[in-house]
Amino acid sequence: MTSSAQNSKQFLAQKGSSATPSYSFLGANTVGLWLSGTNQVSISGQINPTSGVATRVVSITSSATITPTANTADQYEVTALATGATIAAPSGTPSDGQKIILRIKDNGTGQALTWTTTSGAYRSIGVGLPATTISSGILYVGCIYNSQDTYWDVVAVAQI
Repeated sequence: MTSSAQNSKQFLAQKGSSATPSYSFLGANTVGLWLSGTNQVSISGQINPTSGVATRVVSITSSATITPTANTADQYEVTALATGATIAAPSGTPSDGQKIILRIKDNGTGQALTWTTTSGAYRSIGVGLPATTISSGILYVGCIYNSQDTYWDVVAVAQI
């Protein structure tokens, strides 16, 4: 065990857990951490050795219906949108506070965007939902899942 791993294990044990923490390397830069006892905690995630937790990116070229995959993506990219598109509610089962960034680039021609705004989909918070892409530009839309209201709150929009 490395010195930093020993220090981390000692720190966890000193923070009030009478259980002995354990950890394991699960492969492919994935680490699992477990505390047993009455306060069970399980933490695992992809670790990039140089920059920390890796961003999960899913990319498609174009689609008339864009359905981000919230269970497998932190950033969902459309690289060459060639048609007007409806942005559907993300698939999967989101957790409260989960974040997803949509990055949309068209194919050199601005495209119309229609947003699904029913429960489980998107709701604008302090920003407008973009109605079009800008020709050859990049559109970023930042969303946070609000489980109390069952919406993906759109809190940031930027186009370049």
